[in-house]
Amino acid sequence: MIGASVDDSAPADDKTTPAAGATRHTAPDAPLPVQPGELFLGKYRIERVLGRGGMGVVMAARHERLDERVAIKFLGAASVGQKEALARFEREARAAAKIKNEHVAQVIDVGVFGEGAAYMIVEYLAGHDLSAELEDRSVLPVPDAVDYLLQAIDAIADAHALGIVHRDLKPSNLFLTRRSNGTPLIKVLDFGIAKSEALSSPDSSDSLTSTNSIMGSPRYMSPEQIRSTKTADHRSDVWSLGVILYELLTSKAPFSGDTSTELFAAVLMDTPQPPRSHRSDLPERLEAVILRCLTRDRERRYQSVAQLASDLAPFAPPRSRAIVDRLTSDVYGTATDKTLLAGHSPSVDRVPTTPTPGAPAQTDTSWTPLEPAKRRSTFTLGALGLLLLLGAGVATWQLWLQPRLEAEARLKAEPPGVDVDAAAAAPTVPEPVISATPAFAAPTVAPVPSEPPAASASANVPAAKKPRAPLRPSPSKPRGNVLEARE
Repeated sequence: MIGASVDDSAPADDKTTPAAGATRHTAPDAPLPVQPGELFLGKYRIERVLGRGGMGVVMAARHERLDERVAIKFLGAASVGQKEALARFEREARAAAKIKNEHVAQVIDVGVFGEGAAYMIVEYLAGHDLSAELEDRSVLPVPDAVDYLLQAIDAIADAHALGIVHRDLKPSNLFLTRRSNGTPLIKVLDFGIAKSEALSSPDSSDSLTSTNSIMGSPRYMSPEQIRSTKTADHRSDVWSLGVILYELLTSKAPFSGDTSTELFAAVLMDTPQPPRSHRSDLPERLEAVILRCLTRDRERRYQSVAQLASDLAPFAPPRSRAIVDRLTSDVYGTATDKTLLAGHSPSVDRVPTTPTPGAPAQTDTSWTPLEPAKRRSTFTLGALGLLLLLGAGVATWQLWLQPRLEAEARLKAEPPGVDVDAAAAAPTVPEPVISATPAFAAPTVAPVPSEPPAASASANVPAAKKPRAPLRPSPSKPRGNVLEARE
């Protein structure tokens, strides 16, 4: 298991918890696989015990050459030789190694030593889990609680994109540490019972999760996980996140029971009390988000953690803005497992309100978002229709309206009955007429009257578009001899 509180023997000024730890209870009489002061694997100097649990013990160590502190988790002596325990231990390491996210503890190495004892080396983290945070503060302010949950969602979104379902989310598996600049940093721990085909051991043919087995923490398990752990999918993690947020804001559990059987019955049959019944200052819309996570019908629950993050965004502090942007764009759009995230868009405006007592039941269909494919089809058809309309307009202009306008312009420019082209081509200098005058007199040339040249605008009109009119004879009289005219 991953995620534990600090060992009671730790110095008061060094209250730390490792990224890979044990449960909160200790077992001081259990034998240690290595003793403090010993050199493990020839390079890790064991410093002290950080935590113990049923699955093993976690110890702080320092890499002697790099002078870097790490946490080493050892599988308990009782689990040595148990094939299933070793397989789960390795699965936990593979899951954490596959998810490349700052909100998942980094796994450095995993292996077996001695007589079959397994170990896992992970990054060392100083801090405590959210169950200890809740004990110290009773309830958390809305911005802090939402910010912590969004950071966990960031890690779970990457896990879901790889087809990995955590199945054991709870406050003790959300580790609170600090970045170098002092801002809070949540690390998701304990992928020991994570579900994914990608996490199966290459040489293992048996399934670690049988259909009838119940695995997880009863208070945070979804109804479908109680019925069959093997059939629980990513929406089971959405349920667990809703329970966690409910507790962080109210310090109460949405379902309770004195025994596991009573608790299971409450989860399967009871309706949770609205969070505002425990804390009246909570926003109504935030309460609606939590209650939607806790809908027993998983088809009406949030269908992705990205969708949940979008609805939590209005209640988050500014430091969470980058996470929300990533979840609603990058992770949401490029998930490896498209069956987990595709087809679900953010739904801030579709959060259901708490039903009014006595009001008639209504079928809520507002949670089904319009799929992106339908949006694209609608846009494509609209664009195609617009292009066809523009094309028809252009064709009408070229085939009917433009020739008609050109013809009208040509008729206005040409005098009736005159072939403009022929007149323009005819010579403008008249043939001279020589009179029979004395030799000393200069010959008299009678000028021939000519019509003014036609407008040049019609010269650009193609001749084929309008038949030429026949050239009419000039109305002027035949030219005679000048001498005869004088007589």
